[in-house]
Amino acid sequence: MRQWPKIPLPSGLKNISRAFAQAIFLFVTLAHAQGGSHAPRAIVRLPHLTIVVHEDIDPDVLRSLAKPNVTLWLKTRSNTLKDSTIERLSDFEQVYIQIRSPLSAVDAAVFRKIPRAGLWINSVEPVALSRRVPGPRPLAVEVAGALTEMSAKQVSGHRPTLVLWKPPSDLDVDDAMIDRLSKLPGRKLLQAASWPVPNAGCSQSNSHTSLQLPVAAYNLELLANTSCFALRRWLIEVGTAVDTIDVLLSVDRHAELVFDLTIQNSSIDELRSMIDHLRAAVGR
Repeated sequence: MRQWPKIPLPSGLKNISRAFAQAIFLFVTLAHAQGGSHAPRAIVRLPHLTIVVHEDIDPDVLRSLAKPNVTLWLKTRSNTLKDSTIERLSDFEQVYIQIRSPLSAVDAAVFRKIPRAGLWINSVEPVALSRRVPGPRPLAVEVAGALTEMSAKQVSGHRPTLVLWKPPSDLDVDDAMIDRLSKLPGRKLLQAASWPVPNAGCSQSNSHTSLQLPVAAYNLELLANTSCFALRRWLIEVGTAVDTIDVLLSVDRHAELVFDLTIQNSSIDELRSMIDHLRAAVGR
């Protein structure tokens, strides 16, 4: 796609441009919402869904989430999983399970029953942790705090297939951190609490990095300023209206959605309703 040169604007015009973009988005959203009907708006494709749950989730509820186009992330209290949970995890095409050291031989052996399951670890864990689990499998490494040279080296030592970096909202993210993220092995996901993240705008280095933002941050200006990321993932917050999701997906057609059922006041019924709505909207 041809890249048009950016023309610097005076600060006053920048503010007008930002307000204009937000006004357009608000107009489109309200125009759809005022249609008086909650009939599903046409969506070209069913978005990929990432669902985060805790191991305490009811096994029957867990089974109901095992659908095509769904990736499950399982937060755990310990490395010992219930048999009923293990049985349901095998239903998922993609699943990541949080583990931590020390990992006993018994707990590691359980993964033979779920050969497709990936591992989810913190970057400060010893490299040997993931190697105790039998079989080749995806490895997601989570980085907390600033992405320093030392933490980047720790991440690389794990040889991850996916790197998750969630910088704190008060962290001064600089160019060096963004550059370190781009050079880490595997796919990268920048989980931002808001936008803009300082110095994390479009650049060639972001072509293998995905961006996750809360859906409340969505507007047309943001789409334009983050178009160089590999893809965008939107964290659906509690109480998000289906009209908002419809508008988002009609504009950002390659977006992925994230539902975190470990967040306070999150509802499995709300998630099911949203999934049913999305499936009904495809192709209409």
